[in-house]
Amino acid sequence: MEERRWTRWLLPLYALLVTVLMIVGWYSFADSQDALQATKTRLRATTVGQSAKTDKRVIAFANLVVGYHADQQKRHDAIEKLSTKTVADQLVPPANIGKAGVGPDLSYKVTYQHREITYAQVGHQTIAMVRLAYTITSDGNAVKNDLVMRLPMSQQKIVGCTLYRLNQSQASHD
Repeated sequence: MEERRWTRWLLPLYALLVTVLMIVGWYSFADSQDALQATKTRLRATTVGQSAKTDKRVIAFANLVVGYHADQQKRHDAIEKLSTKTVADQLVPPANIGKAGVGPDLSYKVTYQHREITYAQVGHQTIAMVRLAYTITSDGNAVKNDLVMRLPMSQQKIVGCTLYRLNQSQASHD
């Protein structure tokens, strides 16, 4: 009789144990799927549409936007090769071509502290986000900037450019 009393509780105990294991397994599976989805999204955001050629194109474009160029026609043409005529006209308006804005004696030098490119895939379009932390030096003055450029790309060509400032420019006299 003693044996039967113990086996009578065995089935409900087994059912309870299986239920607990199923619940723990379900939560574990759900968490792993969320982590897997987040990993896939992160990998897709950082790998799709990238290549050394694309990185060079994006960096060259950023240098053209930020750096000093005495010949605005050449700057406009170089931007147009990497992007579209519309983007080039926005960044270097045709009315300003030939007028550098600052003379050769007032030129400046750009020193980058940080350049980082990340990519995201939105439909058939790749969006490059470029963070540029740099210092502009001219005549002993230094201006620090931190920009983010949003560059939508289609078929390895930049089709737009939006600039966002991360902090206000700060001039320092050294």
